[in-house]
Amino acid sequence: MSKSSFALQVIFEDNHYIAVNKPSGALVHGDGSDAPVLSDDVKAYIVEI
Repeated sequence: MSKSSFALQVIFEDNHYIAVNKPSGALVHGDGSDAPVLSDDVKAYIVEI
C-alpha cells in the first residue's frame, strides 16, 4: 500500500456513495510506484467513520 499525502476533501457521502475532490494529477489507484494514491485516503476515511 502506498503512503498517502492528500488532504481528503469529502464533497458528499451517504450509506452507499462517497464523492471526493481529486487533486489534478493525483493517482486514483496505485501503479506499482511509491506515489501516493487517493484510494488509500478514501479507504482510511471509511474505516474512521
